Amino acid sequence: MRFVCKFVLLWACLPYAWAADAGPDNWLRLPGGDSPWRLHGDVNLIGQFHDSFPSLYESTPDQGGNSLQSAPERSQTTMLGLNIGYRNSSNTEFWYRAEAIRGVALSDAGGLAGLTNSDLQRVIQPDFMYYTALAYVRHRFDLGGSSADLEEDNMHFAQAAKSRRFTLTVGKQDLLGIYDYNSYAHKGPNGFLNWSLMTSSAFDFAADARGYTFGITGELAWDDYSIRFGRYLMPVLPNQLDLDFEGWWKNRVGYNLELEKRWATGAVRLVWFSNRMRLSTYASTANIASIDSGFDENGANPRIDRTKTGVGFNIEQVLAPALSIFARGMTTHSDGETMAFTEADSSLSAGVVAQGQVWGRPFDAAGLGFSNQYASADRQAYLGRGLYALFIGDGPNPYGPVRYGNEQIIEAYYLIGLSQQTHLTLDWQRITNPAYNPDRGPVDVWGLRLHMEF
Repeated sequence: MRFVCKFVLLWACLPYAWAADAGPDNWLRLPGGDSPWRLHGDVNLIGQFHDSFPSLYESTPDQGGNSLQSAPERSQTTMLGLNIGYRNSSNTEFWYRAEAIRGVALSDAGGLAGLTNSDLQRVIQPDFMYYTALAYVRHRFDLGGSSADLEEDNMHFAQAAKSRRFTLTVGKQDLLGIYDYNSYAHKGPNGFLNWSLMTSSAFDFAADARGYTFGITGELAWDDYSIRFGRYLMPVLPNQLDLDFEGWWKNRVGYNLELEKRWATGAVRLVWFSNRMRLSTYASTANIASIDSGFDENGANPRIDRTKTGVGFNIEQVLAPALSIFARGMTTHSDGETMAFTEADSSLSAGVVAQGQVWGRPFDAAGLGFSNQYASADRQAYLGRGLYALFIGDGPNPYGPVRYGNEQIIEAYYLIGLSQQTHLTLDWQRITNPAYNPDRGPVDVWGLRLHMEF
């Protein structure tokens, strides 16, 4: 509570902080000018609701089930963010992001491969908590070529760079801001809400339970091409907060590689990852009630070092000045459980986004997206026995065998730009075969998001 009070007080003072110089050196002249400091804040409020939906059977939480509950439910999240940047030189900058967040998830964030609220990657608890989200240093080495000035945003200073350059980033990072990024479907407050449309749902990227990790990233930009690569910490246990610092020296880490080709109206990216951490397999837990129970190095459900690899593509293309399309796909190979993201082994998504200047609303936008999540044969067999994974599993079907179907999601949103820094989003998601179960759903999830920033 004391942190929250300080956080709110800081926010209340910020408009006055950048309205005047803070001292003789003007070091806190925010957000523009020649000051080496930058300060940005944001708040994101999301509310969601689904009504009752058809379900042939229902496993209840006290039976160990991970179902999306078929009775009506509501969910809400509140996220406050504060970014602090300092530029040491024209080529070196430091960034720190703090977050305070609280939330209540639909069905305790269970019952879906494509979860419906992107902010719920950070939290599943009703009380505010504070944590350091990002903390890193970034240095750029110019290698020549033409001028390629970089614009300022909430985590970058404006830079007079070259089209051929190498950038090194070290510290706590968000890999979804580096790899598999798409201008029209990404992690952020101004687009789709479903996890399967902010990145490939099969992209099991290195991260703690909030989506962040420590590591080293290198990016080589060469005119219209870029290559990004890095080495990152994995969590000690799947989808948990503790990162495996010891694993850095024992090669229990994540490796990422991305190749990008850009042109005037779009880009294509090829993404590859290879992660290694201590995991159990679906086969080794076939006779145990849940994949997250009974882990014992000498027992029937051991966790040992296992590797998961994946490869995918990412395309974006402008069709007209205010109309764009995107598509993503990824497939993975592993005999182990999910590491750090969704319960999907392959995925495919596509969509279209329109900007509001076409209909005279320059701050508005609208989007329509589709995604399919697929489970591997091992995961299908495991769930088909009525067993429970970390986030999904409806339990035994009392009327017959548990059937399988690809999880399919349609999402549409309309973003109302109240100003350049404030917008309200109306959102609708239809989910068919939730958690790969054709005997449950479809379900419609309605959402409302308010975003403000400075």
